[in-house]
Amino acid sequence: MKIDHISTVYFSPTRTTKKIVNEISVHIADRLGIERDEISITTPKDRKDSLKFKARELVIIGVPVYAGRVPNLLVPYLKNLEGNGAICVPIVVFGNRSFGDALYEHRDIMENDGFHCIAAGAFVAEHSFSSEIATGRPDLQDMQICSTFSNTILEKIKNTANIEDIMPLDIPGKSETERKYFVPKNPRNGKKLNFIKIKPETSETCTDCGICARICPTGAINPKNPRKIIGPCIKCNACVKFCPSHSKSFLEQDYIIHVQDIINTCNSLGYSKPKYFV
Repeated sequence: MKIDHISTVYFSPTRTTKKIVNEISVHIADRLGIERDEISITTPKDRKDSLKFKARELVIIGVPVYAGRVPNLLVPYLKNLEGNGAICVPIVVFGNRSFGDALYEHRDIMENDGFHCIAAGAFVAEHSFSSEIATGRPDLQDMQICSTFSNTILEKIKNTANIEDIMPLDIPGKSETERKYFVPKNPRNGKKLNFIKIKPETSETCTDCGICARICPTGAINPKNPRKIIGPCIKCNACVKFCPSHSKSFLEQDYIIHVQDIINTCNSLGYSKPKYFV
């Protein structure tokens, strides 16, 4: 099966998903000696126009895992992609807890869009909530697994004569009607933690540089007044991680309790390894 071009697509507020999908796509492009494009769908401006692909194109598309699922902000956009028979590798990136039903869901969306999924992978990266969870990942070992995964994809492409020969991937997960978002609970009393509507707070150290407004994936931060939140917040923490004056933070108590619970849970899991399916 011949591949003429590679498109690398990612939703990556904190840039770890971008790092992983680029590692995979660069390796494959170099081995095949073909060109690749890099397409961000992270900000509202990036998602202004739908994407169309074509047969004999390999599309590697990565998204982070939010509450065990594909981010609900992104689902309508993803469902409007036009695969047109392109080969696809869906990738999800999770913060060491669990990738839940996200990869299964991601694969389903891509297949319904007219892509043929030849492989799929779930990779670990530093959690967006805290640098204490999966600290520094993806690390060297993760990058080596990306290379191994890339070689496996290349081998499968080489040994697949026709698109029709691609068999459905056996990925763990629940069907669309059974999928649920992970619901955080207080570990002390079992009550549901609710921080959906909270927004980042801004300290007096803010210099009005506007970086947070430019990188916000929902366009929630007023570019003329970065202290003002004018839209929904998905708690991606891009504004927190990339503020040069460290002026943004989440201070709501339920959120803080949840973050500490994730730190305790994920650190007790040890070093989680990526998983891929071909």
